[in-house]
Amino acid sequence: MKTRKFRIGYVIFHTSIHLLPLIFLYFIFKLDFIGFLTALIGTTIIDVDHIFLVKKRGIAGYLFLRSGREFGKPRKYFLHNIYLLAAFALFTPFVLSRESFLIGILALSIFLHLLWDFLEDLLILHAGAKHWSI
Repeated sequence: MKTRKFRIGYVIFHTSIHLLPLIFLYFIFKLDFIGFLTALIGTTIIDVDHIFLVKKRGIAGYLFLRSGREFGKPRKYFLHNIYLLAAFALFTPFVLSRESFLIGILALSIFLHLLWDFLEDLLILHAGAKHWSI
């Protein structure tokens, strides 16, 4: 089997798309430090389910694997599923309430992260959505 090359351009593109919602949330909601930190935590914590593969391969090994040999290959991650995508979508309106604003920012940042990953799998990588079910 031929090993595919490392796609540094795609790694940068993928990471940038995950950072765009963070920048979007910062400017749209005029986030203070705590709000920005909450959004940053939300957009990164949802990838905690990648940690086992990162621990096994190392960060560079993970990036080479997922952007090279496994590029476009569906991989099931526990927190990346359609049910959590829908659940976090339900909590996004909390950004409209002063009392639950940070919960809304957290939910919105997680939702946008998962939405990008889902759409990326479907529209860019053509990996389908079966691995998004539990």
